[in-house]
Amino acid sequence: MPKKKPVKKSVKKAAPKAAKPVHAKKLHPDAAPDILGVGLDMGTANIVAARETLRGKEVRHSRNAFLFIRDDDSTKELLGKMNIAQQRIKERHCILGKDAFEFSNYFDRATQRPMNVGVINPLERDAIHVMNLIVKGVLWEPRVPNEVCCFCVPAQPVDGAMDVNYHHNVIEIMLSVFGYQVLSMNEAYAVVLAELQEKNFTGIGISCGGGMTNICVSFKAVVIMEFSVAQGGDWIDAHAANVLNISPNKVAGIKEKGMNIVRPETMEQTTIGLFYRNYIKYFIEKIAEEFHKPDKSPQFDEPIDIVFAGGTSMVGGFLEVVRQELKKVDLGIPVGEVRKAADPFNCVAKGCLYNAQQTYKQGK
Repeated sequence: MPKKKPVKKSVKKAAPKAAKPVHAKKLHPDAAPDILGVGLDMGTANIVAARETLRGKEVRHSRNAFLFIRDDDSTKELLGKMNIAQQRIKERHCILGKDAFEFSNYFDRATQRPMNVGVINPLERDAIHVMNLIVKGVLWEPRVPNEVCCFCVPAQPVDGAMDVNYHHNVIEIMLSVFGYQVLSMNEAYAVVLAELQEKNFTGIGISCGGGMTNICVSFKAVVIMEFSVAQGGDWIDAHAANVLNISPNKVAGIKEKGMNIVRPETMEQTTIGLFYRNYIKYFIEKIAEEFHKPDKSPQFDEPIDIVFAGGTSMVGGFLEVVRQELKKVDLGIPVGEVRKAADPFNCVAKGCLYNAQQTYKQGK
């Protein structure tokens, strides 16, 4: 009976850590021992948190933006009419998240960002403080001591240089102070975990965010290669805004109200669509370049799926343009279905959540 012994040993090791009686006493009312964990998508444009409760998956999100404002009676009166709360940072007043975005649009101003191109913005001296406030407003308190929180980090870009390690360390310390056991993972790998379970976690996950586009190639949950491209929705917004002579926030608002980059209806939509096409063409060509490098080229005998997630992928006509551009390049691998994630906006957070849950179950 040699096969039964290791099974019994592994069960004995895992079970006490996952369901100690003392843990059961400390569990939050909506939590269950086998579904603990939190996923956190630390995006340049949006921060999204996900957890699972007895009622199902719960998601919270906030724009990763802020705006410093004047501290005078007229501004306070306007904020009161708009039902917008203000925060105090040192000696200055600011508004955060969605409120900052809407307020800036009201005056056609650009919001300030604590993150830029996927990492902490070095040009904003209060970036860490602001991001701490935004994340604290999105996250829940841990339901048990040291509940696992898995957050995403970008891969190193193939077309630029940035300090991903510094960004990672700052977020890790922040979440530890909040009382979590902290875990990190690549942003695009989170797409694989969230969307390719039925494919045995084999395929390509692409996260099209505000600051960057992250790519991960996975074979049976093993990462074959991962990298990023330093362009995303912010690049589109900035270039379209410059041509249209409006703020990048206005461009983002036009995109989010609903448009199709293949069938634009206005001059503004036509301009945005042109930059969308340039963006898609650029990152697909970069993917092809990476795939053809001798030391990195992935090898697959069967066609693999490509799944897109992230707010930048949600515009109408996105997949149509992607498929057009894929026909113009040779990726060097057989491609199966090209599709969007079932829940593009929350997909990365849900992939991080899956990783956090698995880590908790294993008792790590």
